[in-house]
Amino acid sequence: CDPAKALALAGKAVEMTGGRNALALDTLASAQFRAGDLTRAVETQRRAVELSASFPKSVTTQLKENLARLEAAARGK
Repeated sequence: CDPAKALALAGKAVEMTGGRNALALDTLASAQFRAGDLTRAVETQRRAVELSASFPKSVTTQLKENLARLEAAARGK
């Protein structure tokens, strides 16, 4: 996977959804992580979790688990 292309496509998805779609933000956070931008990935994933309140609980749980993994990676664990 080309990190630059993944970032561009995920960024476009976030832009198209007005930055208000938790799943698009989750995808962008993953692309940011793969590109080595851990700080932004954590920030983006936090926003995804915030926006996931209207999603089924299983989706919110997965987004929170993704956040925990990103935070651990950012701390170097």
